[in-house]
This record gives sequence, C-alpha cells and structure tokens, in this order.
Amino acid sequence: LLTKQAMEEEINSITSQQPDIFYSPVYYRNGESLGKVNSIEFGTGKWLYMKDYLPKFSGKTVVDLGCNNAMIPLEMLRAGAKKVTAFEANPNVARLARLNHRAFEMFENRHFELTLKEGYMNEVMNMDLSDVDAVTAFCSFYYESVENMERIARHLSQSVPLFIVQSNENTD
Repeated sequence: LLTKQAMEEEINSITSQQPDIFYSPVYYRNGESLGKVNSIEFGTGKWLYMKDYLPKFSGKTVVDLGCNNAMIPLEMLRAGAKKVTAFEANPNVARLARLNHRAFEMFENRHFELTLKEGYMNEVMNMDLSDVDAVTAFCSFYYESVENMERIARHLSQSVPLFIVQSNENTD
C-alpha cells in the first residue's frame, strides 16, 4: 500500500535521478498536489482548461500517446473513462506515472484502470485497437519523426473513431 511517507520517499528517489522531472503539476485530492497546478500549460491546470473542449470520456476506452506523468490519463479515468492505455518512453517519467497512478488510487480510494506501456508511441501501430474509442496525443506527437507521424496518423484514422492531437507553437 502507498502511504504519504512512501510517496515522499519515492518522489525523492525519482528527483535524485532526474531533478527537473516535476514540471507538470498534479493535483491529487484534499489539497495534495505536486507543483503549481494553476498553470494552463501543464498538468492539472492544462486538463482543467481543455476538458470542456474535449469529448466526454465517460465509459470510453482511450489510448494516450506520450502520457508524461500520467496526469491527463488519470483525469480521463477520474472523469469516467473505462480504461486508458498510456505510452511513455522516458523510464524516469514512466516511474513517476506509476507513482501518480498509485497516488490517485490512494487519494480516491478506488481503482483506476490505467495500463502504462513504457515505450515509444509508435508501438500503438502494433496494438489491437478494435475496442478503442479514442486516441489522444497531448503535446507529444511531434516527438516522432515526420514520417512516423504520418504513418501513425494514417493508421489511427483507419483504426479508431477519434484521434485528438494537441501541439505547441513551435513551427519546427
């Protein structure tokens, strides 16, 4: 079981390996958070800003490409998604995503059906997507090469009803 003390120890261990890992804030519940949650650029603040512009995820199965600390997939589950499969390539960030998953379950006292795949988002092309309702890529899709983005987008457009991509302002 996760306790606040165990959570703090894990956070200290993660930051010793990657000190800049907490740029994306997370609000757990009951006043518990990591980072400044009022920014609309990252984490919880970003979710709160964009959730009204997104389709309702209630009862849906979602795949998230490049989940970072898993905050957005966990918020989708909190909002009623049935299941989320999330990809994260950075091992330290994936470790934080697993910790956040456990923390959400601890603070909510319920199970969240999150499957974390530690690997590159192009692995989505090897998945059975027949039961997937939506695929999301929030500020992550551009980490793939242009050729891979094209291949993935073409594949997803033929495999899932909805593919949501959010990008940044970098024209490169």
